[in-house]
Amino acid sequence: MGLRGTAVIALALVGFAASPPPAAAWTPYLTQSGTPLHWPTDTLHYAVASDLPEELTRAGVERVMADSYGAWATLSCQPFTTVFEGFEDGLPVDGADGLNALVWVPTEAAWSDLGYGATELARTGVTHRVNSGEIIDADIRVNAGGFSYSEATACAPDVYDLQATLTHELGHLFGLDHSADAAATMAWRTDPGVCDKRTLTQDDIDGFCATYEIYPIVEPEPEPEPTADVIGGDAIGSDVVEGRPPSRQDCAAGGSGGASLALA
Repeated sequence: MGLRGTAVIALALVGFAASPPPAAAWTPYLTQSGTPLHWPTDTLHYAVASDLPEELTRAGVERVMADSYGAWATLSCQPFTTVFEGFEDGLPVDGADGLNALVWVPTEAAWSDLGYGATELARTGVTHRVNSGEIIDADIRVNAGGFSYSEATACAPDVYDLQATLTHELGHLFGLDHSADAAATMAWRTDPGVCDKRTLTQDDIDGFCATYEIYPIVEPEPEPEPTADVIGGDAIGSDVVEGRPPSRQDCAAGGSGGASLALA
């Protein structure tokens, strides 16, 4: 699992919510010093919590996750390999284990207790190094108590599309903040029955590729055998890992009656 068990210092949360979009089109997710967040490795491991909402099936969710990751991971400017580790009971969202988790928040009360807004479909926490912007873990929480989702391959009317929602959240996982382009997958809001956000727009692709052209993933040098000179050293210590608190201007979804809901 790579970084499972690695100590971290902080966490950034992003997602779908009712708020005004940022002024630019695609926007990188940044450290406090202005460095774009990015993965230093091209192999990502992920798992899904086994307590699925009743309207979803394991086969459907597994397909949706593969397709949602694939929208980003197959871009030619920086391909990624994604590895599904299966469905897990009691899957933690701790930002420290190097396993990218998808968990379901089962009630509106539980969602509210996390400090999230009632119009938010999902939240993504991105754990990263504060100086380099390297991402080491990203976990998604889905508001399963407040909304119902469709896993169908055909677009289902009057219900939120799980694949569109997760493709948006995975844009955060790969380092993108919201886009002001309303057609983009990374736009801040969506509506029931909207499935076009399953497919990336040129704005989404440009944002992803711009980041990974600046920070291309290279094969790491082999680590030296431990010696008395290096044992006890902390590779993270010189570049602290952190996560930022959630913005209240994250992601939203459109509700019945025309109200906007958010994609965080």
